[in-house]
Amino acid sequence: MKALKVGDDKDQKVLISKYQGKLYATGNFCSHFGVPLEGGYLIDDQVLCPAHLAGFSSSAGEIERAPGLDGLPTFPIVEKDGAFYVQVPKDGLPKKKSQALTKRDPENKTHFVIVGGGPAGLNCAETLRQSGFSGQITVLTKEYTVPYDRTL
Repeated sequence: MKALKVGDDKDQKVLISKYQGKLYATGNFCSHFGVPLEGGYLIDDQVLCPAHLAGFSSSAGEIERAPGLDGLPTFPIVEKDGAFYVQVPKDGLPKKKSQALTKRDPENKTHFVIVGGGPAGLNCAETLRQSGFSGQITVLTKEYTVPYDRTL
């Protein structure tokens, strides 16, 4: 992996990684705390953050391992005359790629009950919606505060 500067600001970088002979470009900053990923690790297709080991797909930018909160933006790489170029948006680099959440469908009668409204319960509910679940979700909790982010 290597960070590639694509703008004037120090944080305008993309992360270039190579997996199975193909180059990929993603955002260079972890969606958890914004730590630069260039100092992390590439294991197979997974980029691991050096701070808390959040994992992201180098090819798709999707979050694959907590405590990352969102995915990474991806950018196409094109080859021209033996050279490779990253296509980045003219209006700036996005920091993250929010995961789409499926909306509740009243026709779907499937019902999940999550016991505990802490970080694990919240993550469970979010994962269900990110995975396309449109049924009912109920969270049973006696916590008095909203869930918070906790490292591994």
